[in-house]
Amino acid sequence: MREEPPHSRDAHDQPRHDAQQRGVERNVPVPSPTLTFGMPVYNEERWLGEAIESLLAQTRGDWVLHISDNASTDGTEDICREAARRDTRIRYERHEQNQGSGFNWTHVLNEATTPFFAWTGGHDRWAPTFVEALLPMLEDPEVITAYPRSQAMDLDGTLGAVYVDDHSNTHIKDPAARFLRIVTELGICNLLYGIWRTDVLRRGEVRPSYGPDTLLITELSFLGHYVQHPDVLFLRRSLRTGETSSQRIARAWSDVTGQEREGMPGLLHAVNAFIRDHIDIVYSAPVELSASRRLWLASRAATTVARRQVVTPTLHETILPALPSFVTSPLRAMWRRRPGSR
Repeated sequence: MREEPPHSRDAHDQPRHDAQQRGVERNVPVPSPTLTFGMPVYNEERWLGEAIESLLAQTRGDWVLHISDNASTDGTEDICREAARRDTRIRYERHEQNQGSGFNWTHVLNEATTPFFAWTGGHDRWAPTFVEALLPMLEDPEVITAYPRSQAMDLDGTLGAVYVDDHSNTHIKDPAARFLRIVTELGICNLLYGIWRTDVLRRGEVRPSYGPDTLLITELSFLGHYVQHPDVLFLRRSLRTGETSSQRIARAWSDVTGQEREGMPGLLHAVNAFIRDHIDIVYSAPVELSASRRLWLASRAATTVARRQVVTPTLHETILPALPSFVTSPLRAMWRRRPGSR
C-alpha cells in the first residue's frame, strides 16, 4: 500500500553541473570522514553517473564512497574511474569475476573504516540533505540505524508513490518485542539503505539466502532501535515489476549467490531454509532470554514466515484468481487487515 507523493519530481532533481563542479573543488582528502557510502555495482552504466552525482550533491561532505565493481561488462568501469579521478573521496575497486551480490555487499562493509556506514545502489538517488538529516539521529546511543521515508522511481526517473509499508520504527525497550515487530510487520526493506553504526552492522550476517536483507534487518533488531526521518530523502528505482513470488525468490537467490537460477533448490526448500535462518537468529541472539521465550519466539517467527512466504503468495497468485469476484473481494479485504499479511 502506498500514498501519493507530497511533492513533485523537482524536489529531488540533482543539479548535475553544480555537483560536478563541487566534485572538482573538493578534490582533496577528507581529514576525518564520518561516513562510508558502500556501493556494490554490476553493469550499472545506465544510472550510475546520476547516482554518483546525487551523492556528490550532499550538503554535508565528511564521507567517502567505495565503489566495488563485480566484474561489470558494460561502461561501469569508465564511469567509476572518471568519478574517482575527479573527487578523491571516491575509491573504485574492480573484481576480476562476479562473485555474487552477497560477496560484494559484505566486501564494502568490511572495508569501511568510519564509524557510520550506508549501502547505496548504483541506480538510486538521494536528497542533498540525506547525510545532514540522518546523522544527528544517531546521537542517541540506542539507535543503530536512521533511515528516511522513501519514494518509488521508475526506470526513466519518473517519481511514483511514497512507500508506506516500510515504517519500522522500533523504539521498543524489549529486544524480543522489537524482533517480533520486524518479523510480523516488515514490508519492503528500505531501512537497509539508511545510515548504520558500522560496528553494529558488522555483527549481522549477509546470508546466502533469497532474502538476505530481511534476515539482516531481523537479526539486528535485537541490538538496538531503528528510527525513521519523516522526510522523503531516498528515491528507490524499481528495476523489476510483475514478478511472482517464485520468480522473485529465484532471481534474488541467483543474485546473492552468483549462481545460475537453474541451480537453485526447489521453492519449498528455499523457504524452509529461510525459516531455519529465522530460528537460528532467535537462538543465537546475544540478549538474555529464557529458553521458553526463545522457543516461543522461534515458533512465532516460523509460522509468520511460512504464512507470508507461502500461504499469502499462494492465496493471491493461485487461488484467488481462480475464484469469482463476489468471493474474492471480501477475502482480499479481510486478508489486508491481518498484521503481517503482506
